[in-house]
Amino acid sequence: MKKTFTDSQGTEHEILRRGLTPEVKVIDAEQGIVEYVASDETLDHHGEIVTASGWSFTHFRKNSPLLNSHNSFDIHDVLGRVLSAEVADGQLIERAQWAIGLGHAAADVGFKLTEAGFLKAVSVGFYSTKMAARWKDEKEFLEAIEAYGIAPADAAKLRCIHLEKEQLELSAVVIGANPNALAKGFEAGAIGEEDLHRLGFGGDEEFAFLAKAAEAVEVAECNEAFKAMIGLEMKRIFDGRPASESGANSPRRKNQVTGTRPGTLSGGRDAERKAAERDDFLKKLGALTR
Repeated sequence: MKKTFTDSQGTEHEILRRGLTPEVKVIDAEQGIVEYVASDETLDHHGEIVTASGWSFTHFRKNSPLLNSHNSFDIHDVLGRVLSAEVADGQLIERAQWAIGLGHAAADVGFKLTEAGFLKAVSVGFYSTKMAARWKDEKEFLEAIEAYGIAPADAAKLRCIHLEKEQLELSAVVIGANPNALAKGFEAGAIGEEDLHRLGFGGDEEFAFLAKAAEAVEVAECNEAFKAMIGLEMKRIFDGRPASESGANSPRRKNQVTGTRPGTLSGGRDAERKAAERDDFLKKLGALTR
């Protein structure tokens, strides 16, 4: 489902997300400060290029959030803040501060994984204010390809070039379709069982799910749609919702003090349908990891 942003002029824009796995530099471990290459000019899997020039930070600098997997539904999704953003040597370089030591489970675990080298991926949320697109204006599109010196091999796959864009947020992927970082960090001792418990993994069933999910995302047959389903289940565990619930806006999060899970309010056919869908998902997950 597309997400949109309405600017101060009342114009609605589609929010785009572009991820990168950069070389991460931990600048200050005590303060949780990390420097990321947030974007560069490589051709992404959408068939698009985001130019290094043309970035605007008007809205971003009002808040500058570091989010968990592009979620902004409540304060638990804010992992920290971005301290600075600048373009240098064809790259968007951003320095972020994780909200460590404040009782924020996802921020504490996310920074531990980052420091240990298991969590490197960041993704920029932005909207494009000017683009050269193959489907909009072929002449303008070809001129942009020539102006930016895009190699023929990349040009053949290219759909559009984002020339001017407004950043809205920067995201790390702690909870979502990235169970590998959690699983590998746990196996290597970068995080412990207590850390996973704080993230909602409180029983044998959920530890087993994490292990299977980490294995599944490495399998070629695990397509993007199924990875998204894994992400939803990871988020459900983190939010502490019973399996019969869904939706990131659910207010009944796991009790952070006792670790108890609230009872479900949904019932009837809707609950039965969701339970059946989850059972089918878990069967497919099992089939991928045999």
